[in-house]
Amino acid sequence: MTSRVEPTTFACDIDAVEATARKLDRVLDDLRNSWARDDDYAKALASRKIEPALNHFREKSTDQREKIAGSVEALARMLHGLVTGVREVDAALAASLPEVQQIDGSLIRDQSSRPAPSGGRAP
Repeated sequence: MTSRVEPTTFACDIDAVEATARKLDRVLDDLRNSWARDDDYAKALASRKIEPALNHFREKSTDQREKIAGSVEALARMLHGLVTGVREVDAALAASLPEVQQIDGSLIRDQSSRPAPSGGRAP
């Protein structure tokens, strides 16, 4: 039995992809700013016993924020690249299409760029 390969079609909601990429950018900013908030908390407590304890906990903890931030950043870059790529391809395809005029609801393609028929004369 042979398997049949179905043609594939690429489709995406580019606005949704772009919105997701922007949200990931904000998540990344929040992750990166969380370290500054930790410092602010430690300083706000102004306790010689609590501040070193918080710093020790943070240094020894395995909250994985750096790995998470790296993954979020990579995903955001991929999505921004997808948006850019799709828009570039879409613009190139649109530019390559012949001009189209609409007359009385009918689409009429520009015939001037077509090659002449085998008789040698353009229509």
